[in-house]
Amino acid sequence: MTSKINISNLFIIAMTFGFLNHCAFPIGKIPIPIYFISISLFLLIYVSYFPKYFQDKIMHFFRTKAGIILSLTIGVITLGLIISVFRGNFIVSKFFTNFINTFILSSLFPFFATMLTVPKMICNKKIHKFLLLTYFIIFVLGIIGIFAVIYDIEFIKNFLTLFSLRQDIVTGHASNRLITAFGMPRVSSVFCEPAPFAYFILISSPIIYQLCKTKAKIFNNFFVDKFLKKTTILMLPICLLFTQSPIFIIFFSIVIGCYVIYRIYKSKQTYIKYIITCLALLLLCFLSLLLCNPNIDLTNTSFSRVFATFNNLTNFAGLVYAEPSFATHLSCHIFSILVFFKYPFIGIGYGNSGSVLTNIILQSSIPLTPEIYKQTLESDILGGSSSILIKSLAETGILGTILFFYFCFTVIKNSFFIINKLNEINKNLLLGTICSVIIILAFSFYDTFFISIIWIYIGLLQAYILRYKKCSIISQSTYKIHRNTGEHFKHDVYEK
Repeated sequence: MTSKINISNLFIIAMTFGFLNHCAFPIGKIPIPIYFISISLFLLIYVSYFPKYFQDKIMHFFRTKAGIILSLTIGVITLGLIISVFRGNFIVSKFFTNFINTFILSSLFPFFATMLTVPKMICNKKIHKFLLLTYFIIFVLGIIGIFAVIYDIEFIKNFLTLFSLRQDIVTGHASNRLITAFGMPRVSSVFCEPAPFAYFILISSPIIYQLCKTKAKIFNNFFVDKFLKKTTILMLPICLLFTQSPIFIIFFSIVIGCYVIYRIYKSKQTYIKYIITCLALLLLCFLSLLLCNPNIDLTNTSFSRVFATFNNLTNFAGLVYAEPSFATHLSCHIFSILVFFKYPFIGIGYGNSGSVLTNIILQSSIPLTPEIYKQTLESDILGGSSSILIKSLAETGILGTILFFYFCFTVIKNSFFIINKLNEINKNLLLGTICSVIIILAFSFYDTFFISIIWIYIGLLQAYILRYKKCSIISQSTYKIHRNTGEHFKHDVYEK
């Protein structure tokens, strides 16, 4: 029992750095993320403590449909990297760097660590406590950042800088984490810039909502449980607004709108539909009055960034000026699509941001944003599109992209099969994680910053599937053996 507790605690430490994936230390000019070390040490200790369990579960996973698809995906990615090296698009040293750092340490290790450890953390709610506390602390640091900007508290700014040194080591200068726009602070919490923080809020919002809305107690103390749930869900929109990232505010509004429509469609109680409809009409009237009031000029507020983004969607030159960050991502999407057209079947190589992409950017007639131009000429940190779909097409080709999305679809489908067999708190967490993975695939931005978090979420789904399969396999024999002991069946199986 002691070894289980230690493994769970070590997993929590390793996954904490998985969420704080911009914490790093330099070796020369190369940033070494701390979570590379933490996740590697964790799996090494795990294999040392439970070698047979590790081997059995890994072999069992790779015999499942999802495991077979993932193994094929790994094979295609490896083949693409090797071909890219022989084509001269990838130098050998960079081949090993990208394969080990981007794929092994950032993707597979978090996935397998979560898949193997979380089934043992579900019964005592350790995984629920860890996630809720992680979101709470990240949001608290975001709120603290707001006051640090308003009152210019230097030591807090320096403290928050420690969480995101990875990009500073690469670029050679400090990122704009705590800045002011339109007289209001833009906050980043533990992330390198405000926009990645907004993206983190977007992809994690379903899990946060499901954890906070559950009636079951996550923490034993009633007041602590209520305080963390209410405070976390309250801080979520505040932190999102103070990132002042228009594209993610728009995406978040789309997600909320889809959820409201789903609730209206799903609800069998007519009065709920009337209440939601009335609230929507009142909000629409309020916005209409606000926009029609000549005494209110929203262009002098942070909302002007949202309006400018909408107004210049068909005018790229205007978009570069109005919202340069969004224009940079659109340009990277286009450049990555051009790479896909050049290497359609096997791609340019997973994680390859080398000479091919750089040459396409410099030879293209598409206007370059200042960010793309500077990064292309001064360094090799521009990784192409931040969309998972477009990035997968460019780097792994049509074959690798189909396999990866088929793997995600299989995991999501298997999760839906078990969702109705769980109690309330686990059902909520699983449903929230499913929605988060879907949002990641649909609204993928900054995926290079969040590879570890994305694979943690996918691993969380697979962990629930693994735990359910375990219980379904041994349920009959375990019940017969312990039928006369008076112990509850589920408790006995889950604790075993």
